[in-house]
Amino acid sequence: MPVRNRIRTITPPTVPSGFSFTSLITKSPKMEYVPFLDNPIENLQMFIVPAIIMGMILSGITMRMTRTMMLEVLRQDYIRTAWAKGLKERVVILRHALKNALIPVVT
Repeated sequence: MPVRNRIRTITPPTVPSGFSFTSLITKSPKMEYVPFLDNPIENLQMFIVPAIIMGMILSGITMRMTRTMMLEVLRQDYIRTAWAKGLKERVVILRHALKNALIPVVT
């Protein structure tokens, strides 16, 4: 079939994988095994960008769960009692609410 009569295919858009971003910031990873103690600084540098990216992904989930638990804890009776006693907002939030809201987040 001649080229002019063929149906042209549409290629999907490319999705950045993060590997090129990592390669721009750090050196390209070694393709052979290098013992950790031969060059520990360079080996640790290879973990920095992936660790930051993984932390950013998980931080969204953790923040959302923390917010949900804080809203639930702030409706409890002991929080209303702390407000009624006249405690400062900072004390109520940090000492009473956040401490109890972080239990389900951490476990």
